[in-house]
Amino acid sequence: MSSEERRQRLNFSFLKQCVERRPMVPIQQECLDSILSRVPLHLRQGPGRQELVDLLCQEVREEFRSSMVQHTVMEMSRLWHDSFVRNRKKIGENLHILQPVMRTILDLCHTTFSGLLLIDFSNCRSKGPAECENLRNKMVVECERMEDKLLNTWFPKIIHLLTSKELQQSIKPEKLDSLYNCASTLISNQLRDLVTRSVQDFVSLFQPERALELPLFRMDLIFDHEKMEFYPTFEDLELAVLDMMIQISNTMQNVQTVQSWLAEGQKSCVDAKVADHVLTWAQTSLRSAVRRGLEGPGQHFQSYAERYDWLVDGRAEARVQTFVGEEHSFDEYIELEEEFRNLSREIMSQPTVAHFPMVRLDCEELKQGLAKKAMTFSEILLEQLVIRQRRDNLQLCKEFETIRDKVLRVPETTEEMTALVAFITHSRTKGMEGLQVQLLEMHRRLNILLDLHIFEPEDLDLNSTVLLWPRNMLPIFDEGDEVVLSAKSKGEEELLMRRDRLAFELEKLGHRLEEFAECSELEMMPQYVADVKGVQKRIQEAEEAIGFINKEEKLYEWDLTSYPVLDTIKENVDPYHKLFGLVLKWQRTEKKWMDGSFQDLNGETMEVEVDEFFREVYKMLKSFKQKQKKAEQEARLPPGSTTEDSPSVQICSKRHWTEMSGIVGYDLTPDSGTTLRKLLKQNLFSYLEQFEAISVAASKEFSLEKAMQTMVEIWDDVAFNYNPYRETGVSILSSVDEIQTMLDDQIVKTQTMRGSPFIKPFEAQIRVWEERLIRIQDTIDEWLKVQAQWLYLEPIFSSEDIMQQMPEEGRLFQTVLPATSLPGLLEKLQDSNDLLDKIMKGLNAYLEKKRLFFP
Repeated sequence: MSSEERRQRLNFSFLKQCVERRPMVPIQQECLDSILSRVPLHLRQGPGRQELVDLLCQEVREEFRSSMVQHTVMEMSRLWHDSFVRNRKKIGENLHILQPVMRTILDLCHTTFSGLLLIDFSNCRSKGPAECENLRNKMVVECERMEDKLLNTWFPKIIHLLTSKELQQSIKPEKLDSLYNCASTLISNQLRDLVTRSVQDFVSLFQPERALELPLFRMDLIFDHEKMEFYPTFEDLELAVLDMMIQISNTMQNVQTVQSWLAEGQKSCVDAKVADHVLTWAQTSLRSAVRRGLEGPGQHFQSYAERYDWLVDGRAEARVQTFVGEEHSFDEYIELEEEFRNLSREIMSQPTVAHFPMVRLDCEELKQGLAKKAMTFSEILLEQLVIRQRRDNLQLCKEFETIRDKVLRVPETTEEMTALVAFITHSRTKGMEGLQVQLLEMHRRLNILLDLHIFEPEDLDLNSTVLLWPRNMLPIFDEGDEVVLSAKSKGEEELLMRRDRLAFELEKLGHRLEEFAECSELEMMPQYVADVKGVQKRIQEAEEAIGFINKEEKLYEWDLTSYPVLDTIKENVDPYHKLFGLVLKWQRTEKKWMDGSFQDLNGETMEVEVDEFFREVYKMLKSFKQKQKKAEQEARLPPGSTTEDSPSVQICSKRHWTEMSGIVGYDLTPDSGTTLRKLLKQNLFSYLEQFEAISVAASKEFSLEKAMQTMVEIWDDVAFNYNPYRETGVSILSSVDEIQTMLDDQIVKTQTMRGSPFIKPFEAQIRVWEERLIRIQDTIDEWLKVQAQWLYLEPIFSSEDIMQQMPEEGRLFQTVLPATSLPGLLEKLQDSNDLLDKIMKGLNAYLEKKRLFFP
């Protein structure tokens, strides 16, 4: 580039900038009016045409200003002129839009599309509510129908214009393809404008100002799977509306280009797609409008949820189950059942249809579901009441049947007959009154349930049976009276027969008692005892029979029969029972002594038993006035039963048996096989006097030993009493008079026992015991003396003073003082023989010192 050209370009840029910055005179209105006058009037009229004219005028203004800026700085040189001429020629050859046919096509498109929408929703609302899916399908059909219509009417006219002979002759063949491209572009713009306007019109339907033109969508509130829901759901409705808009935008997308139509080969279509920003705007606007239009239905649904959600979320079921699991009265059941029944009525009274600008909401299915749910709980409660009614009816029938069975049951005893009479009397009055109250209640319940529930035939029969029981009981009571009269007659006859049998039995007992006077064989004693027991058993049975007869007589209100002969029999049989029993007891005791183990024999016990037998036999001899006969029996007593040698059997120790063995010359010590009979067979009667001396000595020794053990054991429960003396902290002995009396008594007894000739085996033990008793007595005496002196001096000198003045003696004193029982005192004293002497000496010395100051 030459410097001149560079300079020109710089100048041009500078001038251009200056021109662009300066204000420009806009196009004159006269020019615009002139331009508009060239446009046919019918193209400027119609909906939306004024907005289009304004838009085109604004575009002309902007183009005029741009051209003025460009031409102000344009260099009017030869170079620019040549370029201008070339470009004008090129435009003349290639700018097909200026062809008359293009204007005709544009006029045809305007005429066809100016008042056209792909879908006309103006009459949709008048046809009533529609299912969104049906409306969508209908719209698809309408879009397809409109597309087919245009392709069959408008598009053929376009093709005819572009394929006419006049056009073919006026255009060079090589320019036809570009002409067709221009026509396709023009068609594409017109179709895109049609689809865009249809989309915009569909979106505008959902705006409030066109609410009366908006199609009315049908929605249902349903009750499905124990849930309250919308059908279709909000999401489904929104998707359906958006799908309608997409379906509109996809219409007229199958219009072929002119070349494709003429070639009849590979199909290619003109571009009629709506701009993306328009689609985005449409989707956003529709979502917002649909959601705004669904607010009313949502609030209506929420009102159902707030009032009736507890029916389906488990709360109502839990309430009913808890109520059924508890104890409640019939009226409480009816109250809750009526609550659910009224709730069902309330639900059914709600409006079936709710109208909103965009939605017609049908609530019938939801109402039916909720009402049925409420009635389900009502039926559960009614079923419980029916079950209770059936159970109570069966219980009442059972009570009536029990009364009937008892009234008609034949009594087997007089008690049963008397009880039956009382039962019939009670049942006729108070019993039936109580049942009548229950029947009235059952009748009241039945009247309520009949209005609410359809009973099964068997339940109706059961209710009828219950209500008819009082009437059916009248002949049953009459029949029961007859049963009582028959049982009473039969019972009186049996009572008379019992009297006769008892009199005969008492007569037999009297004869049997007389036979006992002849029973004198000793070997028959077991049999005699058994016979006496048999008679006693028959006497007991007779007493029971008399008691039964008297009780029966009392029940029949007869005079009671007395039987004094039975008392006489009882009085006479007791002596025989005692006699035969005593003899049998003696026989068994004798055998035990004679044949039992000798080591088990106790002489003292044997002596006591023999004396007791003797006394009893003596009494019986006196009562029977048979002294001679019983004396002979006494003479036949076993020789071993005397009391001369009985004490020596158990008392003798080993040394006594050794002494006895030395007398006879062989060992008499008994073992487990020794018996009294064996000893008697050894003919030891010649040594009896010597054995008696040994036995007496053994008995005396045993008595002395036992007496000494008794004295020792007495002191185990004897305790010294001591009480705190004032506030010194020292306890003093008290209430020792009883102990001193016991000591004096035992010392005398011990000294007497020590002087006995039989004390020799226990002489050492008795001496030790005597010394201990005397020492205890002396200790207590000295103790009381010391205690008396201390009590005299204590107000002046305390125990602490004693401890300070005489620490050793005070320590000993405090050591012995807590002993509270005799064994405890002896245990402390035995540690040191001179302990008491030290205490006494120390206290006496202490007292002597005190007397110097307090004579």
